[in-house]
Amino acid sequence: MSFGVFGGSPCRLCAEQHAREAKVVPNLKFQSVWERAPFPIEVPKASRA
Repeated sequence: MSFGVFGGSPCRLCAEQHAREAKVVPNLKFQSVWERAPFPIEVPKASRA
């Protein structure tokens, strides 16, 4: 699978986006309701709907 403009590996891309989420959540005051969820690419293919 190619990630073209995203560059790098899917693991790195997901990690960067999770880190970004973690920074944004407190600013939006969502800490009490936010729960980190995996991106579809992080879920084993057999477990995807």
